[in-house]
Amino acid sequence: DELRHYYRFDNSCCKLQPDPDESVFHFRNFKGEMPRRWNSYGFVEADPQQTAASLFGHLTVGEKVAIITRFGSDAVQPYVEALQLKGLKVRVIEGQDGPADFCFLMSARKEIVGVAYSTYLIWAGYP
Repeated sequence: DELRHYYRFDNSCCKLQPDPDESVFHFRNFKGEMPRRWNSYGFVEADPQQTAASLFGHLTVGEKVAIITRFGSDAVQPYVEALQLKGLKVRVIEGQDGPADFCFLMSARKEIVGVAYSTYLIWAGYP
């Protein structure tokens, strides 16, 4: 509680927010952001099928997932398709600036999922 007092987040930068019953997947897409270096740094992310089966295997048909990404482009579509094959309702949040993305992650109530190398994910996941 003391840390929260000193590090209050100003949510005025929020453009969109997740639904209270929506899982949020932060698709970092290191490969898209750093095409020449991502693998040498060890920034490997689960592929779409692994993501659907392992990270979202606990969800049931009809549940919602918001995929938030700043470097998604065409790379996010296979993740959308893999999650939809499980019967999940999926939407993609992209094209926002960094603070708006961070605010979206901070506003998640159900769960946030992503790679541990994402500073935004780690900070937003702090209860």
